[in-house]
Amino acid sequence: MSKDSSLFSGLLVFGICVPLAIFLGYLLATPLDPTSMVWIVMTLFLLLSPLLLKWHHEALIISWNLALVAFFLPGAPAVGYLVGGLSLVFSVAKRALLRQPNGIHCPSVSIPLILLAGVVLITAQQTGGIHARALGSDAWGAMRYFQVLGAIAGYFAFISQPIAPHRAKLMAGLFFLSGVTSVIPVLIALAGPGFQFLLRAFSLTSIASADTSIFSLDLQRFVGVMFMSQAVCCFMMLRYGIRGILDWNKPWRFISFVGMIAFGLLGGFRSFLVVFALVSLVQFYFEGLLRSRFFVWLSLGGVVGLTLLFAFADQLPMPVQRSISFLPVQINPAVRRDAASTWDWRVEMWRVILPQVPRYLLLGKGFNFDGTDYYLTTLGAQRGMSTSYDAALISSDYHQGILTLIIPFGIWGFSAFSAFCGASLRVLYRNYRYSPPELRSVNTFLLSYFIGRLIFYFIFYGEFFIDLGLFTGAIGLSLSLNGGIRQEAEAPAPAPAASREDWRLQPV
Repeated sequence: MSKDSSLFSGLLVFGICVPLAIFLGYLLATPLDPTSMVWIVMTLFLLLSPLLLKWHHEALIISWNLALVAFFLPGAPAVGYLVGGLSLVFSVAKRALLRQPNGIHCPSVSIPLILLAGVVLITAQQTGGIHARALGSDAWGAMRYFQVLGAIAGYFAFISQPIAPHRAKLMAGLFFLSGVTSVIPVLIALAGPGFQFLLRAFSLTSIASADTSIFSLDLQRFVGVMFMSQAVCCFMMLRYGIRGILDWNKPWRFISFVGMIAFGLLGGFRSFLVVFALVSLVQFYFEGLLRSRFFVWLSLGGVVGLTLLFAFADQLPMPVQRSISFLPVQINPAVRRDAASTWDWRVEMWRVILPQVPRYLLLGKGFNFDGTDYYLTTLGAQRGMSTSYDAALISSDYHQGILTLIIPFGIWGFSAFSAFCGASLRVLYRNYRYSPPELRSVNTFLLSYFIGRLIFYFIFYGEFFIDLGLFTGAIGLSLSLNGGIRQEAEAPAPAPAASREDWRLQPV
């Protein structure tokens, strides 16, 4: 390279970097201004685009369960869905520009999701479009559409390329372990008012750390701790399996696992124990432990644990008592009334909404709802002027999986989602049945996790726009880890029979 060429390159870099540094310095003078945030993020995105182009798939896997939100964008969407959209764009661009091979093909899962996306978009168009509170509209619901479509786009980003076999267990572990970030908002809330501005970067579902019940019961509920516990327990079950967790030669695994469950009870949600029990029972079955000594020892340990729980349940912290309130144990009466009240108003809401289901079978209600009505109804419920579930009826928060799907999107959305679930279960089972030894624990847990979450979604509790990402993430990760749908390995060809001439050479 000539001297003049080197001088020109240096001047070019200098001419770009200096104005860019001055521009960023000007923006950083008001870093909390929304306009400044958007420009800063766009600049950083352009600077990091070469790295994202290479590592976008890994970034998608790690960020899918993060508790972070893009607070600088309208509506503060989840970072995982944003990265999923970017990863899909990068995958298409690399395939078109670099002539890379196509991704993983799984029509049995992909086609129902495409049909589901079509049902969502058609329903939105037929029910008045997509309206966002963050953009000044009186009608709300755009974020729910974004979550559903983002979950579907994320699935296609997952299957855009396979994960290298030597990194499969690492990436699968990071997929679940990234949920540990949910505990950060709890730590920020406990740190004091000087750090409250940091809460803007985290999801609202993990920020809540205190609640005062309708019975004037000061109930401290560490929601983020519950999500952290779920993430760690999922990681351990994926990494070691139940058999590995119960390995007496490594007692720290069992102690850590039980400790995480105890921490999770501080969230005060009964769903934590129900989901954990469902996933564990399914995995216990698929690991073939029902007739093993592990089942006997675990049963004896369960009997001892329940005995202690019956004896000391009313002395446990209030959130823990609420988490176990569905069990026939003696707990604080105020805690039991608080837990029972949430069940009572849900049952009453289902009685009101069930007769309205037929009118939404052909054309669903969609996600749009009037923000003013919702605000006034919520305010009226706080003052005792309306029932506690009126606001939930307006916003379609029916707290039941089937209702949150069939009312917004009718029988067409329910059929597409059911086809997706059936095809996903078939894929997950084949990947489990024909799994190589190095991925046996991973494929076993992904199948157990999907089945456990699906049972909980249909029977106990579910929100379609929230839970869809759990299912698309699990099946997308499985396809990416296994390079598609695993097939039964062909039996090796039998060795040719020895001839009469060389029988003396055969070993005895």
